[in-house]
Amino acid sequence: MNVTHLADKIASNIDKSSIFLKENWKSVVVVLWMIVVTLTLIQQRTTMSEAATYHQVASMRMSVDDVRYSVDAMEADVETMQRAVSKLDNSVNNMQSTVNRIHTQVRQPQP
Repeated sequence: MNVTHLADKIASNIDKSSIFLKENWKSVVVVLWMIVVTLTLIQQRTTMSEAATYHQVASMRMSVDDVRYSVDAMEADVETMQRAVSKLDNSVNNMQSTVNRIHTQVRQPQP
C-alpha cells in the first residue's frame, strides 16, 4: 500500500462520516444528551449516597454519645446509691449499738 492510497481511504472515510453526521445529527445529539443525562444521574445518586452515609455516621455518633452520657449518669446514680447504702449501714450499726447497750442494761442485775 502506498501513502496516496492510504490518504484516499482516510479522506473517503472522513467524507462518509461527515455525510452520516449531516444526515443523522439529531440521533447523535440525542445519544450524546442521553449519555450526559445518565452520567449526571449517576453522579447525583453517588452524591445522595454519600450524603446518606454521612447522615448515618452522624446519627451513630450521636447514639454513641447518648450511650456515653447514659453510662455516666448511671455511674453517678451508682455512687449516690453507694453513699445511701453507707448511710443505711451506719444507721444499722448505730441501732445495733443502741440495742446492745439496752440489752446490756437489761441483763445487769439491779442492786
